[in-house]
Amino acid sequence: MVSNASNIFGKLKSDGIKEGKEEGKKEGKKEGKKEGKTELLITQLKKRFNGLSDYYTDKIRSLPEYAIDKLATDIFDLEEVDDIKKYL
Repeated sequence: MVSNASNIFGKLKSDGIKEGKEEGKKEGKKEGKKEGKTELLITQLKKRFNGLSDYYTDKIRSLPEYAIDKLATDIFDLEEVDDIKKYL
């Protein structure tokens, strides 16, 4: 009987570890996707405005993904670097 309980516990533990790994992979992909979008946007803004201060790059890196997407979509509407402030 102890052997069966041990096997069940071992299976549950193994399933939990697998589940945790899968969740970790998903979270890592999500974070990587956001980081990639953010760095591409910063590169584009630097080119558009002939540079970008650390203030803006730091603020942009801290934005949620939906704000990064909005700023990237509106990049051609920005006339000067200070126009970025409305997205921060």
